Amino acid sequence: IPVYIENSTIQHAMNEIVQEPEIQSPDIDAATIRNAFDKHAVIDNITAISSNDLIIDNRTGTLILSAVYKVKIPLFANVSLLLDFNPSSAHH
Repeated sequence: IPVYIENSTIQHAMNEIVQEPEIQSPDIDAATIRNAFDKHAVIDNITAISSNDLIIDNRTGTLILSAVYKVKIPLFANVSLLLDFNPSSAHH
C-alpha cells in the first residue's frame, strides 16, 4: 500500500537526518533540521507531511525527530479508511 511505503520513506529520511554530521552539532537549530527534511522530501517525493509537521526533541542530548499524521483513503460511497502514523527516528 503506497501510504505504508511513504511512511517508511519518512522514517528513513528521519533516520538519515539525525545521523548527518552537520545535524549532530549541539548548536543545531530547528530551521536547519527542517531544511534537511525538505531536501529529503523533494528527493523522495514525500507529500504526507512537511517539515513544519516535524516534532524536534533534543532535550536528552540525542536528537529525535518524529511526526504524527493521518491518511484518509476513500473506499466507496461514504466509507473511508483512516490510518494513523507516528514515524520517529527513535524507532530505528
